[in-house]
Amino acid sequence: SCHSPFQCVVKHVLDAIRGDITTTMGQFSAWSFPAVVLWEDLWFSWRTTFILLSMIWWNFLLQPLITGIIIDSFNQLRHHSTNSKQSMEERCIVSEIERFRFDGFPGEWEQRRGGKYVWNY
Repeated sequence: SCHSPFQCVVKHVLDAIRGDITTTMGQFSAWSFPAVVLWEDLWFSWRTTFILLSMIWWNFLLQPLITGIIIDSFNQLRHHSTNSKQSMEERCIVSEIERFRFDGFPGEWEQRRGGKYVWNY
């Protein structure tokens, strides 16, 4: 049981963050309960503040930023792949001539479609 409202709140916050470590280390360890008041144990208070700020920094700022960069990178890869396939269906890969210019030459576009003509070089 805790001895002050501050101690109860800090104990519940820390147990929520890192789990109930008192079951592993025992009741008489330094981890069992925080200080009764904030100014009694400044190291514990600063450590708790650092843990909370680190979690806020990671969970709310860095992790979404990294996730967004990864999603954007995959989107760019998919866009590049789609554009490459579309370009190969609309233009000759060797001469970059549009497929509609080959309408006057029957069968010529079918030989060049999709980069098949490249292997003749």
